[in-house]
Amino acid sequence: MLLTLCVGIAVLFFGCTAVRGPSGMLEYCKRISRTNDFYSSEMKMCMDQEKMAEKKLSGMAIPWQVESYCRHISEQTGGSYQVMLTCVEEEMQE
Repeated sequence: MLLTLCVGIAVLFFGCTAVRGPSGMLEYCKRISRTNDFYSSEMKMCMDQEKMAEKKLSGMAIPWQVESYCRHISEQTGGSYQVMLTCVEEEMQE
């Protein structure tokens, strides 16, 4: 899935690109909640948190180097948008 995280002039100044978010949100939530029941409260909470993180990421201008690094970190944990968001926020503070 592609997330457009950079718009307009931010591309010129920050070197941002269209960002591919982590894959596997559903698989990540299945593993974290330890259930295949999509309607369980644990699964719902995980999916809600992942969707909120995905939405927040989609509104951010992220330099491609940070995006690439954080996507890699996220994929190593199973494809969590929450992990990617935390990574991006940490990297952007430095």
